Amino acid sequence: MPQTGHKRSLQNALGKLLITRFDGPYGVEFDTISSYEFEKLLASPPLSDSEAVKETLEALRSADDATTLPGRDRLMAVQNHLVDLLGYIEGEMGYSVFPGKRKKCGIPPPVS
Repeated sequence: MPQTGHKRSLQNALGKLLITRFDGPYGVEFDTISSYEFEKLLASPPLSDSEAVKETLEALRSADDATTLPGRDRLMAVQNHLVDLLGYIEGEMGYSVFPGKRKKCGIPPPVS
């Protein structure tokens, strides 16, 4: 189902709520809010009044497990592209901010 401009603007606004921007010792830095702060945001307007948020929460609650989640294939593709993007950026910068190797969705771990 194609995204409407309204849904995209809601996604953009939600992203801006979840990521904070601040001046750090090396310039502009970004951080995410805590899950507690996120739950507080979801429980209060404007997010608690958003039909898109309500539909998303209902889909998550009604899914038996992750394999039956509507839109799962699309979410897996996005997550896998983000893993690739982070790998590329970290390779260009020469360091990683996360220990270990990131895993992609839907790809079984290698058998050793």
